[in-house]
Amino acid sequence: MYKKFMFVIVLILSLSSFAGQVAEYRKLAEQGNAAAQYMLGMCYEDGAGVAKDPAEAVNWYRKAAEQDFAPAQINLGQCYNNGNGIAEDKVEAVKWFRKAAEQGKPMGEFLLGQCYRKGWGVAQDNNEAVKWYRQAADKGLPDAQCMLGLCYSQGWGVTQDKDEAIKWFKKAAEQGYEPARNALKKLQ
Repeated sequence: MYKKFMFVIVLILSLSSFAGQVAEYRKLAEQGNAAAQYMLGMCYEDGAGVAKDPAEAVNWYRKAAEQDFAPAQINLGQCYNNGNGIAEDKVEAVKWFRKAAEQGKPMGEFLLGQCYRKGWGVAQDNNEAVKWYRQAADKGLPDAQCMLGLCYSQGWGVTQDKDEAIKWFKKAAEQGYEPARNALKKLQ
């Protein structure tokens, strides 16, 4: 009973301080702070401390993305890729993923790899997908490590190599990435 009571107290305090945090994000965002614009975009996308408004999220992500703030570029790319708050536009998604990838951001590299693998907004090209997956995988991103393992297991953009596939699946699985664990079970 006491733990439940304390949880409720902590939750109430968190929510009240979060409302203040949103106000602070807005103040800084309106002054042009890219990190605050990004955070405000996340608040609108998730409905955290404000009414959920995907179009307003896109507005704030764009402001930050145009200042080369890579996390906002990734989120804006995701909005375009999924048609969240804006009309779906795979070519525009690739543009924003590429900007983040060119800054060396692993998630941008991975998502750009996904676009090449699936032919979203670019010509389908497994070799180019592998290039971007490898860059992100080398930086430790488990999503990319798993996809690189899948490329090796299937021979997509690389010579099929079970041992190399297992190596990459293991790297992702060691980080708790469940799809990699499942892939390992199938290969072994």
